[in-house]
Amino acid sequence: MFRDCKSGGYNLESTRVNSRRLLSLIFLITIAYWLATCYGQSLKNSPLESYLGAADKVSGNFPHQSIFSLGLSGYAWTQALRQWRDLMLELIALKPHKSLHFQRGLEALSLVEQGM
Repeated sequence: MFRDCKSGGYNLESTRVNSRRLLSLIFLITIAYWLATCYGQSLKNSPLESYLGAADKVSGNFPHQSIFSLGLSGYAWTQALRQWRDLMLELIALKPHKSLHFQRGLEALSLVEQGM
């Protein structure tokens, strides 16, 4: 959790807030960290992990990506595809021979959205 709150996600040091707001901020970060970790754990146990992050193991059989990072990736992926849906559909129309690959990605997106 220490690395996630420093440079891996929230950048707590760069906030420069007073003590009262810092406690409120830490409380919000705790809730957000818990939600991202729970969501990442549910994605870790699903076949969708290959879409969202590196599935390779590094030395010592440790995962390449933390569960927290996997949860953030899943959330960011769904938000980006919601925001750029119109452009995405235009690009899909340009490459009809790749429609099977696009369809698999859209099915994965709907499964990730159901998990949220």
